[in-house]
Parts: sequence; structure tokens; C-alpha cells
Amino acid sequence: MKKRKKPIRFYVLLLLFMVIFTGGYTAYMVIAEDVPVSEFYTLWALPFVFVGVYLFGDKLTEKFATKKETKDFEALFLDAISEKMRESGEFTIEDFRRLQEDPKFQKYVQIAYYIHRDDDPDIDKLYDFLKKFKDGSKERKAMRYVIDFIEETRKHD
Repeated sequence: MKKRKKPIRFYVLLLLFMVIFTGGYTAYMVIAEDVPVSEFYTLWALPFVFVGVYLFGDKLTEKFATKKETKDFEALFLDAISEKMRESGEFTIEDFRRLQEDPKFQKYVQIAYYIHRDDDPDIDKLYDFLKKFKDGSKERKAMRYVIDFIEETRKHD
């Protein structure tokens, strides 16, 4: 769940609402209860202090939240491969679901990610993975996309 940054308009409207509410309360107390206006000077600081503290807290929280954000490189790796697979048109949604649920395929994709991440020079391991799947199977075709992606990214590095 991604947190949304509140626009400055939110804080202005909050301040406006609080000023109107404070003004109404002050008017009621002055008119109905005959309380002198001088009694409400500190009350009028409350909307500004409240909105200021609220804004400061949001900014502080936002600053710490952005520092904690880290990229999930494995997810980016998988997204790039699945994008290539979607573009090819060879795979249906059902194929993607089956590949996602296949523990054997997932294990080999994860190993391929580690090989990609660590720049392991022994890329021949990936070709051995192809032999683990039947000829013409969706798993074998998908593993071919994984290998092609890794080879392509190594060419650019």
C-alpha cells in the first residue's frame, strides 16, 4: 500500500475549517455567555499550532518513509522477463498462472536470478535448466526467455 502525499490544499482547508469552527465558538461564547473576547486570544492560536504540527509530522514521516524504500531487484527482474513474454504473445494468462504455481520452474527462475545478480560467469548452468523440461513445454519456452534476458543484459553491461 503506497502512501499518498497530501497536497498543500489539504492543510489550507483544514486550517480554514478550524478557523471557522473557532470563530463560531468564539462568537457563541461572546454573544450567549457574555465572555470577553480577550479570553479567546490563546484559543485562536490553536488552529495554526494544530495544522503546523500536523504538517510537520507528515513531512517528517514522509522523509523517513522515503529513506526506507528499497528496490526489489528480483521483482524488477521478473517483471522485465514477464513483459518480454507478454509481448511475444506465446503465453496466455493461464500459462502465466501455471508457471507461477510450478515449484520446479520457480526454483530454476530463482537460481537464474542469483546467477544474473551475482554476474556468475558460468551461464552454462542455465542451459542445463532447459534440459530439465520437456521439449515444447511452456516451462522450457519460458526458461528460454529467462536465459535470453540474462544474456541480453550482460551484453549491455
